[in-house]
Amino acid sequence: MRSRIKQFLYFPEGRIQPAPLIGLTLILVALHLIKLLFALDGQLHPDEAYYWAWSQKPALSYYDQGPGIAYYIWIWTAIFGDHFITLKTAALAASGATILLFSLAGLQWGLRGWKPLLSALALFFIPGILGGNHLIMHDSMMILSWAGALWMSIRAVQYRDSLSLIGLFFFLGLGGLSKYTMFLFAIALLLWLIFHPKYREFWIKPASWMGLALAAGMISPIILWNYDNHWDGAGAIIHLRSSGGVSGGGSTGAYLAGQFIMFSPFWMLALLFLSGVLSFRSLRSLAGRFKNRSRIKARQEQSNSRGNSKPDAGSIAVEPPWRNDATHLLWIVTAVPFLFFAFLSGDREIQANWVFPAYGSAILLLIYYLYGESSIATRGEVTKSAKEAMPAKEVEDLEELEVVEPAKLETVEDSGKDERSPARGKTRAILRGIFAIGWIPVVLLDFFFLFSIPVAVYLPIETYWVPGYRTLGFREVIQGVERIQKENHPQAKLAANRYQDASIGWFYNRDQSYVPSINIMQRNQFSYWPGLEPGNDYLFYHIQENTCEKSVSFLGVILPTFFEEVVEYPEEEIVHNRRVIKRYQVWFARGYKYPWDQEVYQFMRNRAIYQNMVGLRVPEPGKVVNVSEAFEQFSRLWMQIYMSRKGKQDCSVF
Repeated sequence: MRSRIKQFLYFPEGRIQPAPLIGLTLILVALHLIKLLFALDGQLHPDEAYYWAWSQKPALSYYDQGPGIAYYIWIWTAIFGDHFITLKTAALAASGATILLFSLAGLQWGLRGWKPLLSALALFFIPGILGGNHLIMHDSMMILSWAGALWMSIRAVQYRDSLSLIGLFFFLGLGGLSKYTMFLFAIALLLWLIFHPKYREFWIKPASWMGLALAAGMISPIILWNYDNHWDGAGAIIHLRSSGGVSGGGSTGAYLAGQFIMFSPFWMLALLFLSGVLSFRSLRSLAGRFKNRSRIKARQEQSNSRGNSKPDAGSIAVEPPWRNDATHLLWIVTAVPFLFFAFLSGDREIQANWVFPAYGSAILLLIYYLYGESSIATRGEVTKSAKEAMPAKEVEDLEELEVVEPAKLETVEDSGKDERSPARGKTRAILRGIFAIGWIPVVLLDFFFLFSIPVAVYLPIETYWVPGYRTLGFREVIQGVERIQKENHPQAKLAANRYQDASIGWFYNRDQSYVPSINIMQRNQFSYWPGLEPGNDYLFYHIQENTCEKSVSFLGVILPTFFEEVVEYPEEEIVHNRRVIKRYQVWFARGYKYPWDQEVYQFMRNRAIYQNMVGLRVPEPGKVVNVSEAFEQFSRLWMQIYMSRKGKQDCSVF
């Protein structure tokens, strides 16, 4: 039995065997099927509904991001039906494929033994990944593409073949089509190429130019859409916001805290320690390299003058140059997202999930340095005799990358240890202990993600911060709105102000083929879709997710300006396990009479509170636009009601 398990989960040295790869795949499938059972207890997240809405209106691209996630959802729903379970299955399929691609990257790099399984399990259970891998978001396709690009990059470093280069650009294009954050991988590659000039051939290989053309063709829909829409989407991304107001609200401390929680605090400490030690040793070796270059070259010339020696009885565990280069690539791919968003975090609010792509390579590095031993430094791969048979230039490159003097190489026995690892002896033992302890918060947070609803009954925290509750109550809200509609206003159509509310209503109310959003205060994809139709009656609704805040909406203020009659219904609550998880309010608006978009956006362009909104083109200085008293009144009331009355409820009692 034990040998059978080892056969299907243990990767021996040398060529990758199909049996353990199949075993690893089956383990990932089983884990994601279990996660699917938990996911079925919830409902659709508002952002999931938003991307589903994209798939209902296929386009070249969209305001917030590229069309990759919309195409992915469209394919799944076209094949398996437009259902909640289809979306959850699509999300978990992307998650499983992502972890498998990261595992392939580790295998290509040289991870063997039980370490590929350990890295796959760590990736699955990382809180940030497990907490969100059941959500179908644009991150789903981007992280999958990131993992594929990492795998192809390592292949290209090892083989320098055309197929790997074309595959690399394919994944870059697929990731760029899904989320613009993919450009950070391209930046990491460029940095790596700059510091590794011996790979300059990549700049001129025909495959590189073919791959570049492929990637450019894949992201061309985004460029065409932005060209047709005044580069609105590009402007939103440049400012790292889609609705304004995010800039100036950042905190580097909050950003770092989020990363420690989402990656595991102890694992993050181990990673930071390793990166610090490596940085110190790299600087020291760089200084020593210049100092000892002449001595190393003299020893090499002396060795060449003796001719080829007899092979040593034993072999020396030394990484080939390409593997060292691949290790450098992994560090750069990990560091670039962390550092880029850390730099921006002081000025802007940075979401923790934006750094998730770097987690894959971070786990591979941790597994290698803490448990790698001879898995990376394959025994017998570069022996003394093999080195003597190498051309002088290749030997020089090898010695420079080894950071080990030739004299030391002649005395190192095949002990199975990587002597150049920053984690040796007691240090490695301590870091392994830290990594092991790191599983405790990981498991606890995972437990909270999976069982948050029954556990939260006994915890004094607001329901908004309970993962399970975040996706509950939306279906019941829409059912409540439908009840008001059928009983009192059957002729009215549903409409909302926020894109999240409109998307949720669109998904759960299939009687109406489209639910418009009027987008006061916010620009999003609904701004490019049909708005309200003159003369129609509408039933507006507003969903309050954070129930500790008063459910105050300015719809009751602004709607009378555009409709002949407005009837406000009392606020209602959705209760689950004796706790309020959602609040919502409904307004009946009869007889739409103004062209909403034209007039509202004229007003927005001329009011200070909207000057910084992305995508709104402010008129030339000195240009006068007439603004009605109704809009002036709206401005004053909005400031009074939405800003001053927004406060806290008593959340100490549930």
